[in-house]
Amino acid sequence: MIKVEELTSTYHAGREPTVRGLEFTVADGEIFGLLGPSGAGKSTTQKIIIGLLRGYAARWR
Repeated sequence: MIKVEELTSTYHAGREPTVRGLEFTVADGEIFGLLGPSGAGKSTTQKIIIGLLRGYAARWR
């Protein structure tokens, strides 16, 4: 299970968050997809969750 609460990230030089207040839960055995336009923060969200990016405001289990 993955539970993301209040995920927020801002690029180092950015003023506005790339991802702001994202929350979702993925249950065991569930298939989950992130959809959105370019620059929406999909890859950034994935990288934070798997630990490739660190130092962002987030809580997940």
